Amino acid sequence: RNPHGCIEQLRYKAQLLTLHAYFEYVIGSLIAVNAAIIGYETELSLSQESSYVRQCLVVAENIFLAIYGMELVLRSFAMGWRSVYDSWMQFDAFVLCVGLAGKLLSFTTG
Repeated sequence: RNPHGCIEQLRYKAQLLTLHAYFEYVIGSLIAVNAAIIGYETELSLSQESSYVRQCLVVAENIFLAIYGMELVLRSFAMGWRSVYDSWMQFDAFVLCVGLAGKLLSFTTG
């Protein structure tokens, strides 16, 4: 077997997936839900809501970060080196890094 052929087949399938309209709808919907959760979390910071709800929001935030990370890796694999020059990919990578840095800070500061 040609290992390069296998990688190219995987890249082609990744391109088909990431360019499909449903993939964009799902990612767009996740971004909208995440934005609503961030808004709710901001509102909670002003009130005395239970710690259980706050824990659930932290878990949701971790899940969103993981999904965004997987999306970034998948799109990068599908696009190849072109992804480095794509403005949206740069923006997504920046947002993901900021989210991960926030997580890192929250672990180190308690």
